[in-house]
Amino acid sequence: MKEQKPHKTHSFKLKVNGAADYLVTCNKAQTVLSALETNQIFAEMAKRNQKKELVIIRGRRAISTHFPCHLIGEEDLLKFEYINAAVHGQDPVSKAKRKWGKTPPDETVTVNVTTKGDKGIIHKVMNNLSLKSKVDKVCVYGYKGHTIKNVLKIDGRFKSSTLKKDCILSDLDTSENIEMSTLVDVLDGRNFRVVLRGEFAVADSQSSLEEETTPCEPPGSPSDGNKDSPKASTSSEMRNTDRPEEKAKADASTSQARLSYLKIPGSENLLNLLRAQYNDLVEHMKSRGITGSSVIQTLRKDFGKNVETCLYMKTVKKLSKRSDSVCQLRVNDRPIGSGFLLFERYIITNGHVIAKYCDQSSLELRKEITVTFSFESLAENYEAEPVGKVVAFQEFTDVSGYRRDWALLELDHEQKERLGLLKHFDYIPPSGGICIIGYPGEGVKKMDPCYVVPCDPRADVVKNNFSEQCMTVLTGKFLVELSKLKDNKKLLVYETCFYDGTSGSPVFDKDGNVVAMHSGGWYLNKKNTTSFIEYAYPFSLIIEQIVFQLLETSNYDVLKKFLCCFPQNSPQSERMGKNLRHMVQGRNLTNLKDVDNPMIRKDKILQQFVQFICQPEEATSTDIE
Repeated sequence: MKEQKPHKTHSFKLKVNGAADYLVTCNKAQTVLSALETNQIFAEMAKRNQKKELVIIRGRRAISTHFPCHLIGEEDLLKFEYINAAVHGQDPVSKAKRKWGKTPPDETVTVNVTTKGDKGIIHKVMNNLSLKSKVDKVCVYGYKGHTIKNVLKIDGRFKSSTLKKDCILSDLDTSENIEMSTLVDVLDGRNFRVVLRGEFAVADSQSSLEEETTPCEPPGSPSDGNKDSPKASTSSEMRNTDRPEEKAKADASTSQARLSYLKIPGSENLLNLLRAQYNDLVEHMKSRGITGSSVIQTLRKDFGKNVETCLYMKTVKKLSKRSDSVCQLRVNDRPIGSGFLLFERYIITNGHVIAKYCDQSSLELRKEITVTFSFESLAENYEAEPVGKVVAFQEFTDVSGYRRDWALLELDHEQKERLGLLKHFDYIPPSGGICIIGYPGEGVKKMDPCYVVPCDPRADVVKNNFSEQCMTVLTGKFLVELSKLKDNKKLLVYETCFYDGTSGSPVFDKDGNVVAMHSGGWYLNKKNTTSFIEYAYPFSLIIEQIVFQLLETSNYDVLKKFLCCFPQNSPQSERMGKNLRHMVQGRNLTNLKDVDNPMIRKDKILQQFVQFICQPEEATSTDIE
């Protein structure tokens, strides 16, 4: 064992019976109780009060009976009192034999903790409630390398509820919050109050601390008042560390603990920001009817399992590559919306994005629209290329009440370096994680992971996003819209921070497939700049509408290019084929019945496709060679 430095002889004063002062001299490493017992008057009083709790007071702070004597200075004056034990019939805490060490003062840390906690835990801090009537604070000691939680546990005067996961320490001078997993190395001399992290307990990533029982002293230290204990303690330590595998395991555990709980330099501002957001999140969840411990379960389930699915590295790599196909539309060098490459040189966006720049009858552009795929940094230049023409367009509400809002645009140049996202489409998921990539506001390209809001809780989410003041001005028309939103299964609904500028952005599922096109959100009135819930149109329905319009307008040239890029022999193609057949047979498209149509007759792909969609409903083959 490492050689210990000789203990320096020192002395301090002891006040007895509130009057006389006695000098106590200490010449060896021991606890303050062992040093006090050398005083005959103190020893006699201790015998008469064996069933009571001993309170040793230094200044206005109570120290523990196992407090190291070398921390008592020559100018210190100690007082002591006896109070009733915390539990009648049980030995008081001061009678418990606590270990102590010969660690020099420069390796010892002391902190002060108030005997009264914050609101809600005022009676839950100390084991003995009578202690708070004697002193305002207790002085707790520990050794460098140990956590504040372990130090409080070894002190013995704190209730177990104080050490639970929902309690933290708040600095009385700076109001800085300290986690229980923080090392005491950086806390020397500071004053704290025990407070709740929030109204609810938070899942503690340092859960292993719950089972931490390592004493706050170096191995092999003697036990208080037991001369035989050093030998026994050393023997025990030798049994634990003599075997190489046990020693390696112990060293690894200690090393891991020290690495895991070190405070990150310069992280205070970020930590405070996250805590402030957490409190707001808890209040929001309370308003949605989620209370008590179910808050943590909801956070673990909804965020940990839903949103995180968009963050697996496999998915991130897919999204990173496919984000190259997401573009920003501009008029007069000002952004008007987002879009993405569908196939070859054709991009898609919302119809309302280009509506005022396009003649909807002739599809001719009134102003030049450009697109850029490379606006990802404000400090870098980006390339823009013009839109050649509008190929197909819809912006209206059909007879069923469904809003059609899309536009297919053709660029002047091929996009061979970029991936058309038509090959990577799928149907909207009922729940789970999704991810939107677009250009919010007038900013650069960004990504927002969020999760689907299923049909049933949609109206509740909308109402809960209002303040009480807003709720008083809700109109009957607005509530009708809420009812429609709840029952509209054709929409993908979610909560995102993407507002203006992101209409036309692709929405990806957890596998990186395009499932919808972000289109907007619901606002209380036109003056609002942020919506209270957002939605997207299913990509599958948009594709069906594009194909049908290409058939209806006999735009076979673009249709052929579309079919060549469309994924074949997949469940998605089979399902879409059936839907298209139903749509075509519900409308009398005379151009498809023209068997002498040269475009269809001369092209095998178009011929097979037209034959398929004109077949009776019982036909099942959807393969297009």
